[in-house]
Amino acid sequence: MRRLVGAVCSVVMAVALVAFVPAQAQALAPQLVLVSPDTWPSVIDPTAGGSLSVRATNLGEGTGTLQLGGRAPQTVNNNEIVTFDLATLLPGNLKLRLTLCDEIQGCRSTSRMLVVRTAPSIEVWGNDRLLNENGDGLWESATPRIRLDPDVDVAVQWSVKSGSRLVAGPFPLTQQQIGVARAGMEGVGVPIHAQTLGKGLPAGDYSVEVRSTGVEEDFTKSAVRSWELHVSTAPAITALTPRTSVFYPRDVQTGVAHEMALSPRLDPRVVRYGVGSFEVLDAKGQVLANLSLDPAEGIIRWTGMYHPETGGGHQLAPAGIYRIRLSAWDDGVETAQVSAPFRLSHAYRTMVEVVGPKRRAASTRTATLTTRAASVRAVGGSLIYRKHRGAEPPSGPLVQTVHKIRVPSSSIKNVHPLLRVHGRWAYDTDIDVRIVTPRGKVVEIISALADRRHRYVFIRPRWIRPDGTVKFHLRWRGWGSSGRVDSIAVSRHTYRWRT
Repeated sequence: MRRLVGAVCSVVMAVALVAFVPAQAQALAPQLVLVSPDTWPSVIDPTAGGSLSVRATNLGEGTGTLQLGGRAPQTVNNNEIVTFDLATLLPGNLKLRLTLCDEIQGCRSTSRMLVVRTAPSIEVWGNDRLLNENGDGLWESATPRIRLDPDVDVAVQWSVKSGSRLVAGPFPLTQQQIGVARAGMEGVGVPIHAQTLGKGLPAGDYSVEVRSTGVEEDFTKSAVRSWELHVSTAPAITALTPRTSVFYPRDVQTGVAHEMALSPRLDPRVVRYGVGSFEVLDAKGQVLANLSLDPAEGIIRWTGMYHPETGGGHQLAPAGIYRIRLSAWDDGVETAQVSAPFRLSHAYRTMVEVVGPKRRAASTRTATLTTRAASVRAVGGSLIYRKHRGAEPPSGPLVQTVHKIRVPSSSIKNVHPLLRVHGRWAYDTDIDVRIVTPRGKVVEIISALADRRHRYVFIRPRWIRPDGTVKFHLRWRGWGSSGRVDSIAVSRHTYRWRT
């Protein structure tokens, strides 16, 4: 009987255990119940103020923890109501989490994401800011990229402004474009050109304004972002043409190119937003130098200087053949255009004086105007002056003769030919020169280079006659008892090339 009773009792206890254990084993699932407002907000605007009240339920006899975003968690009891001040929330996506933990079942939680915004998030970026629709395949469109708030339903439109003046638009983004702009980090590109604008734009600086507006039932705030747009109407960049076939960086004289310049002149907006740099290529096509362009000038120039890879300072490139490669960037794609070849020469010029053929003084004489208490005669081509014995100290020239000599043309501008009178006389001022202009006016030479063997006078262009000669008076004052003039020549200045 005891075994039977024991067996019956065991069965009864087993049945009771089977009925009791599953009820204890069932895990309590904590729940969050919205108390106020009536429905969960799709977007919370903290600037609108207000509060959010939730009830923590299904916690049983235990206690749970309630945490909002990165705030410190707080302990809550079953059916306890917690109220949050919405004005204290910062924009972002905040997770509201209720967690219940015990030793048997571990931790269970429930959560809801709260979208907090003062305005829809929006980003507009992109380096493709230049629009130059001239048919050359470069900068035919400008493309801002737009990234939109992935958690707020919005309507988006864009427009083009010049300052505050609307010049095109607004144009809406399609739902497909909005979907792409919300989906990933790359956003969506919006090509801007005459077709999308409905017209062309004059050259100038503009802004693309993008407006994103919430279309949630409880959130209609807007956010606006601007993006620079620069429009050029410059002609197509055709062949880069060197303005000279050779240039001479070491030369400092006028008349030749001392740096390389290329045509055409580039539009400042094209330089600033489309190219900005160029490369110098040597005869093997290797890059010798990478140089920048000045947008204000827009001309590709190279002085011949570069920084060698081996180190050292700025120095002159080796003589040889070079080309210029212009790199253009359009929507992240690089294209290049290479100029015709040109030559860098190390030759340079120095100024030298070339003395024309010397003529014997007597052969240049055309007349004798004055002989007073003195005589002049030609001896071996020289003019010999002698003062008569007993003659008084001169108050004027004792001998005055007329001469003419050809003036060779000078190859250097603003450097006058030099009349050179050579001979021997008593004092520096014993020989005097006066120019006779083509109109017959006699010009006294106030300043001239002179000593007892030489007399130099710079010949001004207006003194040269139509036949290329200069006419002058040669006057011997007779400070000494005798004197002579042996030769007369004209020297000119020219350049001599050196390497």
